[in-house]
Amino acid sequence: MMKVYELGLETMENGAVVEAVNIALAKVWQDLRDLDKVDDSERLVVLTLTVKPTRDNPDAPLIAAQVKTKLAPYRAIAGTAYLRTGADGKITAQQVDPEQGVLPLGEPAAAPKSVTSFPKEGTNGK
Repeated sequence: MMKVYELGLETMENGAVVEAVNIALAKVWQDLRDLDKVDDSERLVVLTLTVKPTRDNPDAPLIAAQVKTKLAPYRAIAGTAYLRTGADGKITAQQVDPEQGVLPLGEPAAAPKSVTSFPKEGTNGK
């Protein structure tokens, strides 16, 4: 014999509606902890229940539930591009690798007072 129970949110579709709301809430909790998201944006969980009467049987309306989430947008990602023109005239863009870091070089070193020349190749130092 088929089990009959009073229809409510927790019993609708054998609990699937409540489960869908809980899944949506879990997405919101996760979104709140995402450091790449805008902090002060509202998050929404919207449950829409639709009840539509049927012409053939007014005692058996169609029911539908839909759960939607609106999560926070991602933060804007900004950086600097460095343009250069190659020998072929093609313009390309490059970026500095932020993982590489910057060395604290301080003041530039003074130019040497004398320059030592190296012998030309193949002269054996003569």
